[in-house]
Amino acid sequence: VCAKPGQAHRYIVMFSLIAALVLSWVFYNTDILNASAFVHLKYISTAERDQQTKNLMEMLAEDKFYDDFEEIPVCDLEMDFIEFQQKHVRNSLPCIFAGATAKWPAFTKWTDEYLKKTVGEETVTIERTTQDKVFVHFKKDWARVPMKFSEFLDNYDNPDREYNYYFAEQKILEQLRDDVIEPIQAMNWDLKHLNYWQSKGGTESLAHTDGFENFLCQVDGFKDLKIAPPTQRLYIKTKDEVPNYTLMDFYDVEKTAEEYPDFRKAKIFTLRLNAGDCFYMPANWWHHVRSSTQRNLAINFWYTTFSRVEDFFWSYFEGH
Repeated sequence: VCAKPGQAHRYIVMFSLIAALVLSWVFYNTDILNASAFVHLKYISTAERDQQTKNLMEMLAEDKFYDDFEEIPVCDLEMDFIEFQQKHVRNSLPCIFAGATAKWPAFTKWTDEYLKKTVGEETVTIERTTQDKVFVHFKKDWARVPMKFSEFLDNYDNPDREYNYYFAEQKILEQLRDDVIEPIQAMNWDLKHLNYWQSKGGTESLAHTDGFENFLCQVDGFKDLKIAPPTQRLYIKTKDEVPNYTLMDFYDVEKTAEEYPDFRKAKIFTLRLNAGDCFYMPANWWHHVRSSTQRNLAINFWYTTFSRVEDFFWSYFEGH
């Protein structure tokens, strides 16, 4: 079977990466099972490391695979595990499973009244901010506070509330676990985290990457996403102290490009994840997320990345 030009290029890139890993172990005594050791090669200068990083990012940016797609494809709900692996996981290609979450018991059961009755007495950790609804851990006005789930439900929709509240990236409560259905396309994957997200709406995340295969499933409200492949890192200025984040605004490319002109070259996809849908986002994709202004509730499944080599590869960039 002949590979497409974009696929052939990525095979070359991945082969180069494997060769770099092997050589780094042989010549630099780097522990190949330790990503941080690969990041900080012991015997080359900072300037040489920076040049190696730039060279790798330039190679990736030349990958034309994603040029074939104007929008994120929609996958058949019954797509089997093997087809999904071949078409999407191996190619780091996202897709939307329209209607997948609508089949969950949670889709009809999880009203605030039901949640208060079922898990209202549970103590949970809630994020809060004072200035706006951008929730990120390095903001000065951001904090995590414990409270009962019922207290969160009473406060998050109160127009006179002192803070903005978000129950975000927290393990799903055990009483609710049976109300969600794991994607059949992820069968036999290593589930690392099953997270619960709920807010009044209007929340926003800064653009960032996560080192997990991700199924984001919308139960109520919708989420707008601007996403970019990891190959576009050359055009994205990362935050120095938090290298998997950027302050670049994916929703206003032109304004951002006034300071960083190369950002115009980045391949950015736009999608809306509606209530009832699931979205597969491969590991290390950039995503800038805004939630609808009404009640917003989602679940996401984080799995160990499919490719061990990709783990090393993106760990390398996280260190630069």
